[in-house]
Amino acid sequence: TMVWSLTFLRRLALLCAGCLAGFAAGCTANPDSQKQNFLASGDRYFSEGKYSEASLEYRNAIEVDRRFAQAHAKLAAAQARDGQVVEALASYIRSADSEPQNVEYQLVAGSALLVARRFEEANARAAAVIKLDPKNAWTFANRGLARVWTNDHAGALPDLAAAEAIQPNNPVVLRARALMAEQTGN
Repeated sequence: TMVWSLTFLRRLALLCAGCLAGFAAGCTANPDSQKQNFLASGDRYFSEGKYSEASLEYRNAIEVDRRFAQAHAKLAAAQARDGQVVEALASYIRSADSEPQNVEYQLVAGSALLVARRFEEANARAAAVIKLDPKNAWTFANRGLARVWTNDHAGALPDLAAAEAIQPNNPVVLRARALMAEQTGN
């Protein structure tokens, strides 16, 4: 029994040492690989339609790197699919704010602001994007729509014309023109 006890204690000590080494390795893992692993896990859940689980994984990635714009954007998409509209708007804005030079994130945040009827913010974001990408029809269309919603028809017309010149039959432009006609009675 004494031999059994010593063997058991040695195995227990090796097991504990292995657990501690694994725990220490997990704590000191490369933050970039950690956040990418969380992102990949979130993507798997998202593709399976498990939006709450995906949101949790994207939040874990954000815990590793608070300015991880891609994780904020994917979190927003998962929240939107899960019906968390207010949270999704905040996440879209954080993704754009985390990567101000990313036209796609800026455009999506601006579109979300339009949907939320936060027209002045959408207008300001569109103006910033136009400086980054002056040939982006959607940005001109969004800014034009924001201006129509605030009854700035004179300001909206050049934006809508620019959007149409770049991309004829842009649906946002068509919606803005219809809304403007409704507002003005023309």
